[in-house]
Amino acid sequence: MGSEKPLSSPFIFITFLSLMVFYQTHSATDHNQHCPSSSCGNINHISYPFRLETDPTYCGDLRYNLSCENNISTVLYLNSGKYYVQAINYNNYTIRVVDSNLHKGSCPSLSYLQPLTEYNFTSDFLVESVYLGSYGTQSNFGYYSSDSYRTKVLRKSGKHWYIYSLSEPIIFFNCENPVKSPLYIPTAPCNNNSSRGINSYVKIGSTYDSELIDSCRIEMMVMITTLRGSQKRNNVSYSEILNELAYGFELSWLPSYGRSDEAYICYVDSSNKVHCPSCRDSWGLINTSSCD
Repeated sequence: MGSEKPLSSPFIFITFLSLMVFYQTHSATDHNQHCPSSSCGNINHISYPFRLETDPTYCGDLRYNLSCENNISTVLYLNSGKYYVQAINYNNYTIRVVDSNLHKGSCPSLSYLQPLTEYNFTSDFLVESVYLGSYGTQSNFGYYSSDSYRTKVLRKSGKHWYIYSLSEPIIFFNCENPVKSPLYIPTAPCNNNSSRGINSYVKIGSTYDSELIDSCRIEMMVMITTLRGSQKRNNVSYSEILNELAYGFELSWLPSYGRSDEAYICYVDSSNKVHCPSCRDSWGLINTSSCD
């Protein structure tokens, strides 16, 4: 009888590593199943993927840390800014937050607002690329963003993809001359600088080069919940915009369903179930046509 060959060191190492990953994954899952929900202020039942910083390290997803301030306010730190959590919706996978420097009913000082735009959420580009790729547009690109939040939700019904926008930017302008455009909403009497030869306006949504006015400069860009319907967008007043600012803006936490170190694009189907297929092609590059 021939002697058996000993297992090679690389084989033993790979087997050991695979077992460790399997154990750690299942151990983390088991722990989360036994983690009680947390509460802070008026935000109750904080549960996976969210966690308070005081929760055990095995509870929740570390990408979704929240702070509890004096047991009154639940805080999300986002892009070096501080935001108060207004609501967490586990049915539509969203969290709504508001700038901590904003007070309802007041005229906000732009110097205190924290700048934030859709471009701070680079994983939104992956969402848009999947959507465009489904219609035959070139969809290969070589990077992947592991952002924890998105301003857009990718949905799929049958074979059709569509993008649901949760939040959109508003842009504050100071202009040397008065502007006569329905896109530019006067901010008076809140920011009335006309006596100093400055005319202040706000514009809703992303701005294209053709919509910019030479005599105007951008002062601040922040986010609000997306306004629905053309009639509402075309007839909104500055006081209504202030109410939208005080209401806050929504972000999707769908990326929590995918691995943070891989090219997963998470979408919601017509049954409101989440799917996170890998988007890497056989070359290891991100190819959105592989996301089906």
